[in-house]
Amino acid sequence: MSSESTIHHLVLLPVPAYGHTRPFCALAARLAAARSSIVITFLMAPNWLQKVRADIAAQFPSGSEAINRIRIVTLFDSRAADIFELIPLTAKHYPAAYETLLQGRAIRCASTGTEFPVVPAPAAVFLDMFAFQQLHATRAQSGTAVPVFSIMASPAAAAIRTFGPEMLGGLGDLGARIDREVARTGRPEEEVGSQIFRQTDGRVVEIPGLPPMYDYESFPQIILDAPIVQYIRGGRELFMQADGVFLASAPAYDGETFAALERWMNKDLKKPIYAVGPLLPFGYGSGQMQVSSTDPREIEIATFLETMRSKYGDKSVLFISFGTVFWPKLHEQVADLIEVLVEEKCPFIICHASPLASVPEGLAEEIKASGLGLATSWAPQQFILNHPATGWFMTHCGHGGIIESLCSGVPMICWPFEADQPVAAAQLTLNLDVAFQLLEVRTGAGLRPLHRGYTPTGTRAAMRAEIRRVLTECRGTVGVAKRENVQKIQGGLAQAWEEGGTARAALQAFFVKFLDAA
Repeated sequence: MSSESTIHHLVLLPVPAYGHTRPFCALAARLAAARSSIVITFLMAPNWLQKVRADIAAQFPSGSEAINRIRIVTLFDSRAADIFELIPLTAKHYPAAYETLLQGRAIRCASTGTEFPVVPAPAAVFLDMFAFQQLHATRAQSGTAVPVFSIMASPAAAAIRTFGPEMLGGLGDLGARIDREVARTGRPEEEVGSQIFRQTDGRVVEIPGLPPMYDYESFPQIILDAPIVQYIRGGRELFMQADGVFLASAPAYDGETFAALERWMNKDLKKPIYAVGPLLPFGYGSGQMQVSSTDPREIEIATFLETMRSKYGDKSVLFISFGTVFWPKLHEQVADLIEVLVEEKCPFIICHASPLASVPEGLAEEIKASGLGLATSWAPQQFILNHPATGWFMTHCGHGGIIESLCSGVPMICWPFEADQPVAAAQLTLNLDVAFQLLEVRTGAGLRPLHRGYTPTGTRAAMRAEIRRVLTECRGTVGVAKRENVQKIQGGLAQAWEEGGTARAALQAFFVKFLDAA
């Protein structure tokens, strides 16, 4: 480890959702590998501790010295798995941990009891885009002396739509609108916030670089019952007050949209944005990955992929995952999807990791009996996407999965729900032409006419017919063209971390402005 006089101590804290946590693992590795003077304290909830350890280890070659400068510390010990239970617990325990680090004292992992030695006070703090309560705690203790950065595990279009000004297609100051309505009506803030956030009037939203969309196209599915408004409001507060923003994306993917976001932030907000994506293991996408030799679920998946490859050939398997939070609210849609896949003899893996997911016993038996499918509550996504048997990825369009798929050269079938997913689906299908989008799976407000000139019916028959058509096109010339487009983008993303690449240049700009000048 470097001498204390040259140490730059960086603190990273994701929220306890795996799609947000995983980019932090890669960022920690990139920071530690870039400079031997950097020591990282990775603060987290305990739910993903083993996965974080494995993900960070996977970033480095065997024997790397840099991994020893990443200290993984859980803030509390708990077996809770519900993200909306863990987020407030993380916020509650962060202030004491930050005070310990600020005072230059040793810090202990609450889960393992491991005590990490004294290092200098933090030189910078990196907070997940939704860790706004931790922003308050950081500022209360160190003011503006320690710079704070917001880490966004999302594309540039989502940053504009969620936190940007209305002139760029953003929601503007959502919090101020909520406060005004609460003052006027006396209604509860949560009720008002949900109504204002989801209120639509059919206006056209035009985000630079994206096709025009009606405002209600941001809500293609029946909405999940989750307190999302408070996180969007708090996320904007962090975005506006942070000293800069790190975006887990790349201009090779975002194109004109990133350029517009950067212009607005540099000119109007007077703060930098660093595009440091893709945040994936070194060498990702250049060859088949390995699975754990001891995890029976991973061994089962690896065996299944090899079996399907021998029976149906390369690029034959459809991987289905809606992440660790989302799942279709109409469970019959999942049953219809499985039935069509079996009828079309399309081998598949379906991951039901969300606590909202439901795979009834009868459906699970049908999947097993088909000899074509595998249902699992956890899947090694990066391994699956890089396996030669995998041909397509059906995704809710979470940003992490999109980037993993693009960097694996795997085209997609989009089934977005809300948040950053609808704009991501538009980018993938209408701009980049690397994906299909399922439109007949839409529900509720999502069944209104789309700006692209199509009106979904949302019937089960229409959904089944659409899935059949998409599977046919995946196997034909349209699918070939989309795969070729993915491979072009894959090449552009691969260059981001090479000498002179966008991500490497962004990291160097951060070092010069905030570490070297300190």
